[in-house]
Amino acid sequence: MNEIISDENLNKLNTEFEVLYLLYHRNSNQHKTAAWWSNFNLLLRKLRCILTLSLDVQDLSKKTKLANKEELIREKLYTIVQISQYLASKTIASSYRQFYSVIALGQFITLGFTLIGLLARVYCVLLSIRGVEGNVGFEKEIKMHVDNGDIIVHTQDLNLQEPVAFDTLNEIKPKRTFKQEKRKKRKNAIDDIFG
Repeated sequence: MNEIISDENLNKLNTEFEVLYLLYHRNSNQHKTAAWWSNFNLLLRKLRCILTLSLDVQDLSKKTKLANKEELIREKLYTIVQISQYLASKTIASSYRQFYSVIALGQFITLGFTLIGLLARVYCVLLSIRGVEGNVGFEKEIKMHVDNGDIIVHTQDLNLQEPVAFDTLNEIKPKRTFKQEKRKKRKNAIDDIFG
């Protein structure tokens, strides 16, 4: 496995898979109808495929009496790279958005933070696999920080730094203001009786 993924990264991926599997086992009945569960299930299944293929490669490399051993190892390594590339380029970004919605919902915040943390660690390990490139749009997020009361926005595409005064953000008001007119109450028979 030294050709594509190191043993250290394989152990990290195995650890993350074990935690994901525990989350899957614990939360499957409650959350399996949620929108984010399909991304979680896909991530778990693809990681299981990567790990089983890597174990197959290790077993094949130990065997000495196979005629087409190198070809089988090459096919399995190619499949590992394909699955990893699919996860890194397509699945991770949509999973991030779905898992963030768990946090935004506010009901299962700890589960959402756990899922995003696991996703970040899996993404880092997948990028360490040789031949895997990440999703460029996912990595070029807008970064903001506060500097002396100003909010600095950094975008990597345009290399812009636009300071925005923090006080001006609070002063922004809607352009239209609607005045509510007080309606005159009509008197009815009950008002005549009770005053």
